[in-house]
Amino acid sequence: MLSLAPAVLLLPLPALAPAPKAGAEFRPASAVALGPEYQIARLQDGRRILCVEAEPGAERFETPWGTFLCPGNPVESVIDGDSEWKVLESIREYDYDAYLAEASRRGFLEPLFEAARLKGRKAEAFDQAAVLSALEAWGPWFDSVPEKLKGQDRVEYLWDRIRKSKPGESALYTGRLIAEFERDSLRQDLKLGLADIRRGLRDRNPSVRRAAALVAARVQEDQAFSPLLSTAIQDDFLPVRTAAADTLMQLDSGRALSAFSSKLWRGKSEDERVYAAEHLGNHGDALTVDVLMVPLFSSTTSGGGAQATAYFGRQVSVVADFDVEIAQASAIADPRVVVIQEGVSLQVRVVSVRLVRTIMGSLQKLTRQNPGPRAEDWLRWHEER
Repeated sequence: MLSLAPAVLLLPLPALAPAPKAGAEFRPASAVALGPEYQIARLQDGRRILCVEAEPGAERFETPWGTFLCPGNPVESVIDGDSEWKVLESIREYDYDAYLAEASRRGFLEPLFEAARLKGRKAEAFDQAAVLSALEAWGPWFDSVPEKLKGQDRVEYLWDRIRKSKPGESALYTGRLIAEFERDSLRQDLKLGLADIRRGLRDRNPSVRRAAALVAARVQEDQAFSPLLSTAIQDDFLPVRTAAADTLMQLDSGRALSAFSSKLWRGKSEDERVYAAEHLGNHGDALTVDVLMVPLFSSTTSGGGAQATAYFGRQVSVVADFDVEIAQASAIADPRVVVIQEGVSLQVRVVSVRLVRTIMGSLQKLTRQNPGPRAEDWLRWHEER
């Protein structure tokens, strides 16, 4: 399956726009028939967005989702939206991921709204986190906050809209919320404390949890590391786990990789260990390959429970006739090996088939290798490399 992420996530964050004179909530285009009356506004930087009406030179115009603001990046030309839509629809027939990526590139956000609303197996068939990221990247271009609201009141308004809106619209509001903190990072009246982040991460609404995880990176709240880690390995919504892991890497990448490694080996549940393996595959480095090999070896141990013992102290290595040197004594100060700084012996928990498959998938991401479908194939590859 073709990944949506590269095509969508390359959307650059725009220069922040001022608030419009009157507040207007985002309006999903699903309520509007996308017919010939819609056009595509092509901005000076080449960006495109579906519009109701726009004129060359305009830095403010209406779209199906509200007022679009592009100061310093005016409309360069207006092209036919109907013909663009037909091209887009032809892509959908054979590649949904490519269809979503192209929809964002061509300025049609409604397919992204539609994808953001999907649940269950339908949502697992594509990279929904990348869809939400794309909408969040569009968010700063839209500002539906009433002009009379200033500072912290703007933040509270956006939190309220994130909580009450559908997933796609919430992603746009999240993008605007992030922009508020990036624009006003030096202002003392714009606050988001640890209690706010914790509350957001516990919210029943996954859009609120994702927004809290993303905003935590912007406010650099180091004490949020622990609740973010819990979210990254326990939340049942993949886009929330992804956002939490991304933020952990921004706060302290070494500490994050160390924490994911520990959870992979000692997580209380299979879900925790699987999610940790996924994060290591998405964010890991050369050292992570060795970390992933430990439970993979454990899965091949014959007799009794599938376990392996790892010792952390002056030197980190794996025993039981499987000598994988993870860190030398000179590297013990590296945050990536802060898993344990005092000597202690740990037992890797029983490794399930699901976890083995996840680990092998993560190893493929990190190494761009695929020695075979079995754990033994990867162990042989590791010994020979």
